[in-house]
Formats: sequence, structure tokens, C-alpha cells
Amino acid sequence: MAINKQLVRLAQILDDFKNQGHSDKITVSLLQTLLAVAQHEGANQRDIVKFSNSNVPATSRNLMGLDSKTKSGIGGMGMVSGSRSPDSDREKNYYLTPKGRAFIDRATVMLGGDE
Repeated sequence: MAINKQLVRLAQILDDFKNQGHSDKITVSLLQTLLAVAQHEGANQRDIVKFSNSNVPATSRNLMGLDSKTKSGIGGMGMVSGSRSPDSDREKNYYLTPKGRAFIDRATVMLGGDE
């Protein structure tokens, strides 16, 4: 029965994400990228690739989609923001935005906290 409760909670989290207007953009890869940023705020793209067990093109696409603006200037999800690294002008460090933090906080509560 515990698994059923966890699956219900996971479905509620996905519904919460969809209710923010992102239903057509949800992929497992995208959620992995969001979770990697949440767990390792300030990480660069290369590290997020490792943390999310993904590849560079997918992670790059996901980070652009999760940012407030995509490369083409179209509005993104606004869940993460990238800022230039103090170590390199060619690198960005990624952080949750207040919107991204609120989603992660809600998801954490729905899953039963930081147990």
C-alpha cells in the first residue's frame, strides 16, 4: 500500500507542474534536470549533465526550457536561471528561481518532507 500512496503523491506533483501551464513540456529528462539544479544549486551545465545522468544536448535544451526565456526569446518555464560563472565567461551556473523553489518545496511536502 505504501507504493500506491507514493504513486498518488507523484501524480499530484505532476498535476501541480501541469497546472502551472507546462503540460505540453513535461518529460522525464526535463524533471531530472530540474531536480539536479534543485539538489546542486550553482552547478554548471557540465555538472548538471552528470547529476541528471543525461547528455549535453538534452541538458542544454532542458535548461533553456526551464529558464525564463529560451534561446529564441520565447518565454520559458521560469523555474531556473543561469548566471555567468565567476570562473569563466563561457559558463553559466544554474539556480532555482522563486517559482522553481516554490514548486520543489510543494513537491517535497507532498512527498512527506525531508525524511
